[in-house]
Amino acid sequence: MLRKLMYSLMERDDKDIKQKDLAEVIEVDRSQLSHFFNYKKELTFSAWLLAIRFLKPEKEDEIVEILAATMIRDEARQNCRMLMEYASTSRKLDLLKLLITSQKKANKENKIWSNFYEIAYKFQQRNASNEDLLVELESLKPTTQEMRAFSNILKSLIFYMLKEYKCMFRLARIAEKQVKEIKNKFIRDSYMARIGEIFARGYLYLKNDVRKSRFYANMVLNSKFLNQSYKAHTLHLLGTSYLLEDFDMSVEYFNRYKEVLTAGGRNELAKETDEKDIFFAKVLWDKNVSPSDTSDPLERMHYYAKGGDVNAVMKLSAKVSDDDPFALCYLGIALNDAELLLLSIARFIETGDKYFAELPKRYIEEMHHEHIVSAEILYNIKIA
Repeated sequence: MLRKLMYSLMERDDKDIKQKDLAEVIEVDRSQLSHFFNYKKELTFSAWLLAIRFLKPEKEDEIVEILAATMIRDEARQNCRMLMEYASTSRKLDLLKLLITSQKKANKENKIWSNFYEIAYKFQQRNASNEDLLVELESLKPTTQEMRAFSNILKSLIFYMLKEYKCMFRLARIAEKQVKEIKNKFIRDSYMARIGEIFARGYLYLKNDVRKSRFYANMVLNSKFLNQSYKAHTLHLLGTSYLLEDFDMSVEYFNRYKEVLTAGGRNELAKETDEKDIFFAKVLWDKNVSPSDTSDPLERMHYYAKGGDVNAVMKLSAKVSDDDPFALCYLGIALNDAELLLLSIARFIETGDKYFAELPKRYIEEMHHEHIVSAEILYNIKIA
C-alpha cells in the first residue's frame, strides 16, 4: 500500500519524479529508497514527511493519517514516536490522542514515551493545572536521552507559565545540551525548535535581548520538519522584536504571520494582527493611520496619547484595567506625567516584560530629560 502511495505521489502530468531526485530530497541513499520499493525496508516517518512536502504538500494531512494508521498497525515503534512529536507540534491533537492510546499497548519504551506525550497533550489542551502536570512529570522516569530532553522541555514550558523564569531558563539550557546528543535527526530538529521558541520568547520579554531572541527565533523558522502553524508564532515574535527598531521589518514579519493565519482559516486572528500589532507600529512610527482602523481601546489610547488628546485618552482608560502597563504608559504620555511612565515601567517588569518597558522608558527620556533610565539598569533588573 505504501509503495503504491509513493508512486502516486511521484507521478506528474509532464514528467514523473525520479527515484534519485526523491532520495536526495528525503535525505536517504538511493539504495535505501530502492530497498523500500523492493519491499526490503520501510522509510522513516521523517523521510515520508520530506517526501510529502516535496511532492504533494497540499495533501499532508490526508497522507499523514494514512501513514499513522499503517505505522500503528505495523507496530513501527520509532515511527510512532516521531508521529507523536509531529502531532504535538502540529497541534493535531486528535491524532496525538490516538497515538498515545495505541502506544500505551506497545513495548515498555513506547509506553513511557506515551506518558510524556500525554502530559504534553494535557498541557496543550489546558485541561490540567500546571502544578499537577509538574507532579506527573516528576513521577516519570525517563530511560533515554530523548526522554530526558523532552521532560526538561515540558518542565521549562510549565515553569514559564508559572512565571518561575529562573527555573525555565535553567531547564531549557540543560535540555539544549541534551538535544544536541540525540541521533534521530527528526527528534533532534523538532526538540531544538521547541527550545528555540522558549529561548526566543524568554530573551525578548524577560531579558530584552533582541539579538539572542532573533537567533533562536530563526532556529525555529529554519526547522526542516516543523509545519507553518508552529512557526507562525515565531513570525509574530520576530515582528514584535523589530517594533521599536525598524518599522518595515516589523510589519513584514507581521504580514508573513497573517499569511499563515489566513491560509489556515484563522481570519479573526489575522484581523487582530492588523488592529493591534500593525496599528501599534503605525502609531509608534507616525505613519498614516486612523482610530477607525482598530476597535481595541488600548490601541486607540496610544493613538490619542500621541496626538495629545487628553479627553479621548481619559474616556478610553475607563474601558481598560487600571494597572495595565500599556494604559499607564499612554496616560503618562497624554498627561506628560513622568511618574505614570515610571509606574508603567515597573508594571511591565512585574509582568515579565522588559521589552515593552522600553516604550515608557523612551517617552520619559524624550519628555523628561531629568529622568534618564539606563538601558543597562533596565536589562539587569531581575524578573525572577
